[in-house]
Amino acid sequence: MAKKELITEARNVISGASRNLDEKILFKATELKPRVVSLASRLSEILGYVDSILGGVEQRIGEETKSNILSLGSWFYVTFYKDSFSIVRNKPYTIVISYRKGEGRVYIRTRKFKATISPRIIELTQMAMKAEIDLTSPRDFENKLSGIRCLLRPLGKIIEHQLLPVAEKRLGIVV
Repeated sequence: MAKKELITEARNVISGASRNLDEKILFKATELKPRVVSLASRLSEILGYVDSILGGVEQRIGEETKSNILSLGSWFYVTFYKDSFSIVRNKPYTIVISYRKGEGRVYIRTRKFKATISPRIIELTQMAMKAEIDLTSPRDFENKLSGIRCLLRPLGKIIEHQLLPVAEKRLGIVV
């Protein structure tokens, strides 16, 4: 499979999750509690950042790229395998965004944090705390409000403070 198509497939997973969040949660903002709307919009913002990072990598890949490792700068690279890819940021600590063809899930991992994003469900795990969020259910957001809030903070820090500045500088994306 072509490398660009693999990244496009991953972007489709992220945009599907974002679309479900917008249509099923944020569209009903007037009927929901303000905290639910706030967390849902924050999650939508983070998903937008992940999509823009994947888009920047997608633009950077040329059709003539023969190597399975594409350097995006110091300590920042993309590795392609037979039917998957990993975007890795190594310093100050390792952050990996990965995708495997056909699974329909994008993974974001650090040593202590893991996020699994599919179009319908997002799983967030840090140490012993875990939250599985159904993006089509406002009631699920209300029931798991405190867990989602605690787990969105590290996800936001990983994406906004560690990956996004490097991606803006190395890939030329504008957010």
